Amino acid sequence: MEVIATHTAKDYRAAIRHTTRRMFANSPTRYITAALGSLFGFLLVISAVLLSQFLDRYSGPHREFVTYALGAVILAFVCGVSAKPVYQALAARQMFRRNGNCAGPQRFSIEKDALVHRWGSSSARFAWSDIYRIETTNDHIFAFLDRSQAIYIAKRAFTDQEALTAFLDELNARVTASKA
Repeated sequence: MEVIATHTAKDYRAAIRHTTRRMFANSPTRYITAALGSLFGFLLVISAVLLSQFLDRYSGPHREFVTYALGAVILAFVCGVSAKPVYQALAARQMFRRNGNCAGPQRFSIEKDALVHRWGSSSARFAWSDIYRIETTNDHIFAFLDRSQAIYIAKRAFTDQEALTAFLDELNARVTASKA
C-alpha cells in the first residue's frame, strides 16, 4: 500500500507545532518558558521604574544619552524577539522551494517489515518496532519514532476517505503487531 504526498511549508509548521506540543504535553518543563518570560518582564518593568526615578533626580549632561541608550537596548530586544518567528518561517519556506530538500512528491509505503519513506533519490526505512505511536489530527497522520520525532503524512494525499481509513488501519495493525 503506497501513498504519494506533496507537503507544503504549512504542513511542516503544523507538524512541528503538533510534535512540540505533544512532547511537552505532560511535562512540567512546559511552564519554564512562561515563568522565565514573566520574570524577565517583571524585572524589565522594575528596572524601568528605578531608572526613571534615577533620571528624574539626575540632571547631568548625559541624561539624554542614557535615555536614548536605554531605548536602543529595549528596541534591539523587541526586534530580536520579533525576528525569530520571521526567520523560522523563511527557513521553512526555503526547505520547500524547487531545489529544497522537502520539495517534490514523497512516497510512503507500507511494506512487510517497515514503513518506507522515499523522496527524490533518498529513502528511509522505519521498522515497525521503531514506531512509538500513531496519531491523527484533522489534517495529518503522525508516526512517532519517539516522543519528539515523527513522520507526517498530509491526509489530502489520499484520494478518498476509504483509502485513508485502509492506510491508517494497516499502519495501526503493523505497529500493534510489532509491539506484541
